[in-house]
Formats: sequence, structure tokens, C-alpha cells
Amino acid sequence: MNRMALMAWWLLLPVFAPAQEHPFLSFFTVKEGFGTVVLDWEMIAGNTCDGIDILRSEDGTGFDVAGRIMGICGDIDEPVPYGWIDTDPPELTTVYYRLRLGLNGFSSIQEVDLVQLVSEDHRFLPSPMQGEGLLLLRVPASGQVDLRITDSSGRQVFHESGLRGGRHAVRLPNAQAGTYFYDAVSGDRRFRGRFVLVR
Repeated sequence: MNRMALMAWWLLLPVFAPAQEHPFLSFFTVKEGFGTVVLDWEMIAGNTCDGIDILRSEDGTGFDVAGRIMGICGDIDEPVPYGWIDTDPPELTTVYYRLRLGLNGFSSIQEVDLVQLVSEDHRFLPSPMQGEGLLLLRVPASGQVDLRITDSSGRQVFHESGLRGGRHAVRLPNAQAGTYFYDAVSGDRRFRGRFVLVR
């Protein structure tokens, strides 16, 4: 293949660009808060719509209305920022959000992985555990945690201080199969539970 033919071949390749946001929006973001999901977006100046529906899905395809902002949105002369907080999201799953801007169509779909507990104070996954488990505590990301794990006879098999946040991987490579107990302290809060280790 000569140089000109090679150049022409490269020009025929498809160009893939990232999905564009709705033309009325300068951005749309979602992030996990402490037991919530925080949505932020901004309407570009010169655009308006009649109400905004906040749509939520757990599979990315079937969306339900999770919230609504009534009335005229946006402004002819200047950009308008918006924020909305989902105070009751499902926990420990990926959640998808999109906006319906009145009759003007939909925003892009944004997703967030929820790793914080909402309905419980602590949980150990999985139990029985084989290899590695995950201890989830309902503490803020900046919270310090002191974690101890003991076997059924009360012998300590793990201890670590100064852990941060509410998500902690647990590995007990030298421990025998059996029932284990965790005791986690964060500030004035104490979390106690148990899990089963199998080999």
C-alpha cells in the first residue's frame, strides 16, 4: 500500500467522540454524599424549560421520577446553577440519574457507585468469607476507626488503629476457619458484629 493510499485509509476510519451533554446544560454531575447522592448542573444562559424532573434508575434503562423542580427553569440573560439531593438512595449498588428538561429532552445519564450504608450502622460482606471480606461502617469519610478482630476463644487476630472512613478490606491469611468477631470504634461510636471464615 503506497503512502497516499495509506493516508486515505486512515481518513476513512470512524471518529468516536464522547457523548455530548444536553445543549441547554454546561455540566451535570452526581456524587455520593453521607447517605445521600448530590446532583449539580447548570443551565446555559439563553435557555429555559418548564420544570425539571430528576430521574433515577438501578439498571440504567428503566427510570422513575425521584424528584421534581416546578416552574420555569433557566434564564434568558445568565447561566443558572441547580442542585438537588437524593436523601433516600438505594445502598451498596450503582445508581443512574438523568434530567428531563420539561419538553426539551433529556440530559446524559450519570452514574454513581454507592458504597456507604444508609439503613444500617454496619455490615460485613460476605459471610461466610473466603479470602477477603469487606467491613462497612456508617461513619464519615474523614472518621478515624480502631478495628480489632478476635476468634471465638477471644484471641486477637487483627488490630489496626487510625483507619479512615467506613470501608475496610479484611484479610486473615493465617487464620483458621471459624467464627470471628469484629469490634470497631470511631469517636464515641462502637460497632460490633461477627462473620464466618471458610477455607
